[in-house]
Amino acid sequence: MFSKLINCIMKLAELICMLLLGMAVTFVTLQIVFRYFLSSPLGWTEQISRFCFIWIVMLGIPIMFYRKCEISFDFIREKMPEKLHNIVLLVFDLLAIFFCALYFIYSMSLCIRTGGRLTSGIAVPLNCLYAVQPISAVLTLLVFVERVKETLKLKKGGE
Repeated sequence: MFSKLINCIMKLAELICMLLLGMAVTFVTLQIVFRYFLSSPLGWTEQISRFCFIWIVMLGIPIMFYRKCEISFDFIREKMPEKLHNIVLLVFDLLAIFFCALYFIYSMSLCIRTGGRLTSGIAVPLNCLYAVQPISAVLTLLVFVERVKETLKLKKGGE
């Protein structure tokens, strides 16, 4: 059940990233057309496309870990016994959960502190931009909880 929920959430995050990427490309293209062909640049497109890219990157973090696309040193992993490798992965995942929890706390604090401020240019509340940080932290935390659960289930099944 938990795995299916994580899968649905990650599919939604991927969809949001695709939509945001489409928006960013559209706004950058609009800016090029208006600036170079119509000689009338739009002031808002650059800032909105930057916000889209920030959201794409931050939502991409949990997607990357969900797909297990993180960087690792294969030559070290190949030299390690399987049991030690599983222990190292479990420790890494538990540390990642701790980091995600801290990141959530501090990013929520940032969102709360910037509640009344607006961005220059398009006057969007800053906490709308920063809101992706606690969202990313929670999604990443859920992914690592699922990975720990799977690791422990494999360990029980392997014994």
